[in-house]
Amino acid sequence: GSAEPLGADAMGFEHAKVPPASVLPGWLVSPAAAESALWSLWRDAPPPGSVCKAPGTTGLLCESADSDTWDAVLALNRPVILDLQRQNRFAAATVLLTVGEEVATVFTGAVVCDVPLAAVADRWQGRFRYFWESPPGWTGPLRIGDRGAVVAHVVGEFARLDDLPAPPLTTFTQALEARVKVFQAEVGLRVDGVIGVRTLQALNDKLGNGLTSSRALRSAIERFGGASCR
Repeated sequence: GSAEPLGADAMGFEHAKVPPASVLPGWLVSPAAAESALWSLWRDAPPPGSVCKAPGTTGLLCESADSDTWDAVLALNRPVILDLQRQNRFAAATVLLTVGEEVATVFTGAVVCDVPLAAVADRWQGRFRYFWESPPGWTGPLRIGDRGAVVAHVVGEFARLDDLPAPPLTTFTQALEARVKVFQAEVGLRVDGVIGVRTLQALNDKLGNGLTSSRALRSAIERFGGASCR
């Protein structure tokens, strides 16, 4: 008769030992699932593929950064995707909403739960990602001499903040730079007069437009509820 095919053991290889999903902490999800979870806090519609891989200059954009401590993450005051690593060294992630002294509150896309901060820190490699809402016409940081609709938009936002009528200004002037520097000093940012992502985020927060950590937490609990993570 015909010989039976050799199995992996007969060829000298060991079967891969893949742990069942039930033994993995429930707060660990795939990077793609974490991105979808974060998107769901910003938008009701499904995400258009990977926001962090697709180039874009308007709408909801993805920024990434690295840090050795929680301080840089907390300074953003935003829900962030933490790039993590499973014990078997496969990639994982979770959406971090808030951090306490001993507990991290995370969102999996299905539930909000508290996880020991040490458990999150053990798996975190220092990389994190977050979304932000870019103004119309945004192509990058704005400086003196820049022109266009995006400058007019920012001028209008500062006018709202100051409770003043928006001047018909489409050029980044010295007066605008001076106002930006005052604002940056007020909110604790580096004072350089350049309107970058962090300055726009802080401006959105002051105007009540940004998805801060507390707003994200409240929204996630209202929509998905809280539970214990395994």
